[in-house]
Amino acid sequence: TLGYVVAFISTVLQLQSGETRDGRVYEIPGSISVMVADWTSPEARIFFGFEMAAANCLLLSWYPFKLRNACCIPAFGGCSMPIGCCMLSWASFRQFVVPVGMILSTCCPITSTWNQMSVDLVLMMVHATAAVSSALGWILSEAHTISLRVPFTNFRPCHCRAPVECQPIIEGRQYKARLVVWLVGVMAYIVYAVTRVAGKVSPSCWWWRFISLMTDIIGGLAMCLNLAIIHRYSDHRFTMDLATGRRMSSSQEIQLT
Repeated sequence: TLGYVVAFISTVLQLQSGETRDGRVYEIPGSISVMVADWTSPEARIFFGFEMAAANCLLLSWYPFKLRNACCIPAFGGCSMPIGCCMLSWASFRQFVVPVGMILSTCCPITSTWNQMSVDLVLMMVHATAAVSSALGWILSEAHTISLRVPFTNFRPCHCRAPVECQPIIEGRQYKARLVVWLVGVMAYIVYAVTRVAGKVSPSCWWWRFISLMTDIIGGLAMCLNLAIIHRYSDHRFTMDLATGRRMSSSQEIQLT
């Protein structure tokens, strides 16, 4: 969250000055990726530092395997999805797809639009794939965790079928809060995609770039807020019992001690 906010503040300051370090006229970027494309800019270095720190913290936390309201835990019969001839647990999907996508999209930034070459298309494809996989990974894994239902129907495309011991029933305030945040994030990314296309069609209209930038930021903030809600309502943090190799809740750990 701090990375988005601080980088955006740096961008606003540059918009007020109207110029970059090399003397070019500074224009409103159409996305976070464009905003941090120039590595020599302050916002690019700020965003890189915060994004790498956040992604590494997510990888080291293993929260989908420890918080029952974050994902169905494989050790207690969590759900899996078929990937080719293999099965991938939803916890592994949430644990790796989102942060790895964050790391790749940060370490493989797009080049500035004024200095692009044909070989930069490969870099742009890697960056776009990583960014889309990060956002789509969060959307799908969160829809599975809360067993999202299609409005006005009983159809649940990502329904979690794990036993209660694996994942508690997410309801009440937690469900409403996570559903609202999920909807905000999804709508933000949809509007972002539409406005990016409109900005390419009408490059002279700065409003499209401004809307796409703000919706990109809102989508990223929605992912951050979702993690905060998970932490707020999580009361089942699991640790590993080294003697048996099984995970146990905090209450079980207290009884052992």
